[in-house]
Amino acid sequence: MNRRILNLIGIVFILTSPWSARAQSGARVIKREDQQAANALFVRSDLPAAVRLAQDALRINPLDRNALFVQMEAAALQADEFKELKAAITLVSSPGREGDPRIQIALGHISSRAANTAAFQAIAPRLLKTMDGMPAYSPRLALALLTAEEDGYQRLTSRNLAQLAGLLTDWKFVGGFGKFSNLAFDQKWPPESDHLQATSYDGHASESFHFENGVAFVPDYFTESGVHYASSEITAPSTGAYLLKVESRGTMQVLINGSPALLKDDRFIKGPEVQTAQIVLHQGKNRIFLKLLPSAAPFRISVNHAMPRRIEGAALSPDLSAEERAYINFASRYWEGNYVAAEKILELQKTRSVPLLLLAAQLYATESLDSGAELPLLQELLQRIPEATAAELILSERAYGNEHYEESLLHLGRVLASAPNSPKAQELRYQLASHYGWEDERKDAIRQRLALHPSCAGISEAEKFYSNSLQLKRASELDAHLEHCSSVPSLYWEA
Repeated sequence: MNRRILNLIGIVFILTSPWSARAQSGARVIKREDQQAANALFVRSDLPAAVRLAQDALRINPLDRNALFVQMEAAALQADEFKELKAAITLVSSPGREGDPRIQIALGHISSRAANTAAFQAIAPRLLKTMDGMPAYSPRLALALLTAEEDGYQRLTSRNLAQLAGLLTDWKFVGGFGKFSNLAFDQKWPPESDHLQATSYDGHASESFHFENGVAFVPDYFTESGVHYASSEITAPSTGAYLLKVESRGTMQVLINGSPALLKDDRFIKGPEVQTAQIVLHQGKNRIFLKLLPSAAPFRISVNHAMPRRIEGAALSPDLSAEERAYINFASRYWEGNYVAAEKILELQKTRSVPLLLLAAQLYATESLDSGAELPLLQELLQRIPEATAAELILSERAYGNEHYEESLLHLGRVLASAPNSPKAQELRYQLASHYGWEDERKDAIRQRLALHPSCAGISEAEKFYSNSLQLKRASELDAHLEHCSSVPSLYWEA
């Protein structure tokens, strides 16, 4: 009898031991990802069902990557930044393979929403925690925090975010050489003889500059013709493979330690604004040398440890639908900044899911404000999902930009009815109220703007509004906040 009792006690001990808990935890980790929510979104275009099914799946497994992915993309369609960012950072910090392309897409969502908004502020502490636990994602997350800081966000860390992001902040410039930029780029000029180590060349003095956020500008007093040169140093902790990332709209050639590393030639054929190349650095100081056209500035260059090469679909479940796979393939290129490759994928894709339609519309709207290429995509999206608030917001912004104010107001009304907490919607509401002279509407919109997105530009505008309204105490409070703003204006790229 005593032996039986001891045996029972032993079984209970095993079942309740940490070893057993780990075994059960392991069973949950390898559980198959939910596909019902993804099929509702990517195959059937049923947004309400996708939201509900994703929530059901996450109640069973809060770290189900595919359910989180659906939740993030559905929130983007609904223009709900709070839910979008919460799902994105949960997805990034979830256990699983680092090579999962959905993680890179989630990082893209976070980068695109990086600003001093209430939604971004809500996840900022989690970004710092994820940076500590998952160093591989630190560069992208640090860059997002740095972007928000430029928008007025007061950092929660004393760490050097630019350094963590791998950004080069100290540059030496000299220029310009030659008269016609396109022709001069093919010629060799004196700085190429020593990769900009001298103090002057043919009467052109070299100058050193520090750019705290990594966004490098060619000085205004440099000539706008010919070519310019720039150089910087990279200190590598160890010899090995690194990833060079260049963000620029113009033409430049990059040399590392005197060897060609990357050529971004946009003189005659438009290429991607973001280009990457794998390079080899030796331990200690390495020299980066640029030959660039004036149109290449402003630019931003970063160097980080190279990630393992992506194998298409290797980290994805075989149960994913063709529509979801097509979207992941397109979105991966989009968030890499490789818009040319993204467009080629789009041209070959006959069946387009609703998340793909939205992202493709954003791609076309970003590339050209006047082409109207995004309109058929947005119209198809709204036909399939009338609840796609993000499409209405893009249409409202486009109409406002074209001075079609009544049309903009019509679309904005639909946005505010379903997404009143959208920072962009409240900013557009303020602009339209100012245009029509609706003082009460304007006053409420500026209050909402400051609550949802106290950006540097928004605070400055609000300070003027309250000053003109003789609300001097409120104006003085806002003026004090401007000291946290960067003197560098926002640029065209996303973080």
